[in-house]
Amino acid sequence: GMDVLKGNEGELDLNTFTGSVENADLFLQRNNIHLLAKQIWKTGPEEYKAKQATISTCPLPKQAWNFKCQDLKLTIGGLAFAKNSFFNIRDIPVLYSPWVVLPINKYRKTGVLLPDFSISKRNGAEINIPFFWAINDSMDATFYQHFMGKRGWMEGIEFRHIFSPKDKGILRYNFLVDT
Repeated sequence: GMDVLKGNEGELDLNTFTGSVENADLFLQRNNIHLLAKQIWKTGPEEYKAKQATISTCPLPKQAWNFKCQDLKLTIGGLAFAKNSFFNIRDIPVLYSPWVVLPINKYRKTGVLLPDFSISKRNGAEINIPFFWAINDSMDATFYQHFMGKRGWMEGIEFRHIFSPKDKGILRYNFLVDT
């Protein structure tokens, strides 16, 4: 299709859709994925593995954000599995994870979002763990489990819909038994 794979040197078998490229630059148009890697292996028609990789949906050369990782695997199902990865804003590392799973297609996926940690005098130590439910193309919901050390559990839901540019809405509900 419109995917582009460049590199210094490599080999591809067009019958099996496999091969490898060194100092590679891969652009997957359908998912708008930019991947730079020391080495990329094409392991199937739409599957890749990479070493010392940088992945983002931001265009090169100045990416607003990216993930840099030691090992990366892209699957036909639209997921990226990364090991020893850093999430960067510009070139500044913000978050480290020994492993991370990222959706890399245009479609929303149901799953747990990044937790939020904080500390305050009023609430104490806090952790908020949101769960995102992609109901369909025009509706979704986020469920919140928010623990506050001095106040207890606050649970919440946020429901969103967009049926047309003029028919959209958000409904939020939170419940707290304040201790």
